[in-house]
Amino acid sequence: MGTESIISLSEAVRRLGIHIDLNDGPLVDTNRKTADIMCPMCSPQHRTKRRTLNLDFAKNVFGCNRCDFRGGVYKFIAAYTHWPYSEVVERVKAGQLGSFTPTSIISDKAENDLSDDSNVHAPIRVKNETYNKMLSFMTLSEKHRSDLRGRGLSDEDIDRIGFKSLRRTIDSLGMANRLSTSGYKLEGVPGFCIAKNGKWTLSKVVDDGFLIPLRNAYGMIQGFQVRYDHPSDDRHIPKYGYFSSKNYTGGTACQPWINWAGEDYTDRIAKVGEAKKQNVQVGHFDPFDVILIEGPLKAYIVNAITGVNVIAVPGVNALKNVPQVVRELKSIGMRKIYIAYDMDAATNKEVAKQLDRLRSMLDDAGYEHSTLQWDSTYKGLDDYVTSEPFMAMRKKFIEGKGRGC
Repeated sequence: MGTESIISLSEAVRRLGIHIDLNDGPLVDTNRKTADIMCPMCSPQHRTKRRTLNLDFAKNVFGCNRCDFRGGVYKFIAAYTHWPYSEVVERVKAGQLGSFTPTSIISDKAENDLSDDSNVHAPIRVKNETYNKMLSFMTLSEKHRSDLRGRGLSDEDIDRIGFKSLRRTIDSLGMANRLSTSGYKLEGVPGFCIAKNGKWTLSKVVDDGFLIPLRNAYGMIQGFQVRYDHPSDDRHIPKYGYFSSKNYTGGTACQPWINWAGEDYTDRIAKVGEAKKQNVQVGHFDPFDVILIEGPLKAYIVNAITGVNVIAVPGVNALKNVPQVVRELKSIGMRKIYIAYDMDAATNKEVAKQLDRLRSMLDDAGYEHSTLQWDSTYKGLDDYVTSEPFMAMRKKFIEGKGRGC
């Protein structure tokens, strides 16, 4: 928006009564060309009180160099007021900003959420509610169901996980309208944005495909990865993408959240949160191990077939959120991490580079880990656990020693 905004960033900051250190300390000096303040999105997640959000009053833009929360004056106002982005201009014109009294904007971020990304405006509970309702309006094509069956998932697994088909012919405006008129919030939810007519809509779908839910350890949906039907270099369609509305008016980027496929540890997470509030030591938890794999679809397959806990990064380069998630898992009893990147790490330099980076991250944090090896005939662990040799071995083990794998 920049110079086209009906209100400058400095004026918005003054009217909102923004403090340098969130709700504490002096007010921001808007007579300067720039100012650095604590970021309302990511500062609550960090111990250090670094002022990482830069306000550029000359250009009417802001940006956090830690969580990449950035944009123009309307986005800034929407974030602090929680007004729908599409209503900011009219509300400012109506004089509502002048009488607005700031309250805590981080209360929703105080939830014990293992994987919520700080760059997303809507809290995890809002995203989860909106996404689940959206999925209830969608179906899974027989083509996609057959594809998922072929990967080793049962119909029960497919329906439980929540895969749905995403088509280019989807009624984007109609879907958004059904959600908003039903009381579900769309602002700050990746995949939704403002159309030219000023109404909420889904962002453009580049190809048919199916949605893969990205869940945290509560089982809440944080976002979606999309498996496209027709990946093509000449059409610039990747094999996988995100359900995102980045670079669209009022849109929000879908970040590479870590996906959880495993036991429900909601009770443990709640106990840790309560212990922190009371400043006491949390009780002992029975230990568990996790497999760390590349790709949420692979995680769901490995978990469904073996029953083991699996966390997945959406891609080999998406390691940004690994330290935080592993730290939280450690607090609820995680003992060891088994890395299960594809076997082509031995020949693919980029995969090998990211694998070394992951190991270094875990070493630096002091987490116990090792790397799994399997028959190199099968590239991924998901391929191996659905193979005849593995199934035969698993059947023999179960018959000989009881349930397990």
